[in-house]
Amino acid sequence: MEGQGCAEWGVLLSDRGRRRSSHSQDGSAEVTGRRMARIDGRLGVTIAVVGTLILVVGQQVGDDTRSTAGTHPSVTQRVDRADQPLTSVPSLPIGYTQLFEDAAHEFDVPTEVLVGVSYVETTWQHLPGPTSHNTYGLMGLRQTFEETAPIRIAADLVGLHEDSLKINARDNIRGAAALLAHEFVALNGEADKATRMRIVENWRAVLRRYNRYSSDDLHSSYFRRFRAYVVYCGFAAGGSSAPDSSRR
Repeated sequence: MEGQGCAEWGVLLSDRGRRRSSHSQDGSAEVTGRRMARIDGRLGVTIAVVGTLILVVGQQVGDDTRSTAGTHPSVTQRVDRADQPLTSVPSLPIGYTQLFEDAAHEFDVPTEVLVGVSYVETTWQHLPGPTSHNTYGLMGLRQTFEETAPIRIAADLVGLHEDSLKINARDNIRGAAALLAHEFVALNGEADKATRMRIVENWRAVLRRYNRYSSDDLHSSYFRRFRAYVVYCGFAAGGSSAPDSSRR
């Protein structure tokens, strides 16, 4: 009987042990499940927050892009409207008139040419950062990797660092004026320069070297817009017409 009791007690202990083991496993599984639920919950919150941030940033970037595109239209958008003669032009922003006149006097370039180039390039907006065409400032001076990059030549001509021409509106206009005068003389010579500078067709090749557009169509549209502006200001349209001094 005693042996039987021990055997029964052993069976009882074994059964209790199995139940405890089962309860322990069930408890561990329950704890693991709760932990996984918390992790899943935290992960879901994190994903939701990140997703919201992405949407907000994406919307902001889109708004900024649309705002920039509206404020600074591309050269192509601006020059596509160049076929009709101008009947009026907007006024220069306050403070720019004297800058253009000073640079024109310093480098013997007609003021209308400087203002006309700026009108086509940026519609008289000073853009210290690069545009889609990698140009800078009121005058749209182009930056390239070549030694003959327009902004590099312009900086050398006025004895300044390129960064000054990118950031400072006055230096940007002076650099452009020096470059335009340099290119005009290189192509047309010094003889009778003042008169020939007021014949718009004499600027076609000069502006091709100034803006470095590879597309013939884009350059032609660019020049038509420039031509419309300076002819409105009194320039002779053809290669042999006399300038209209009354509107100079």
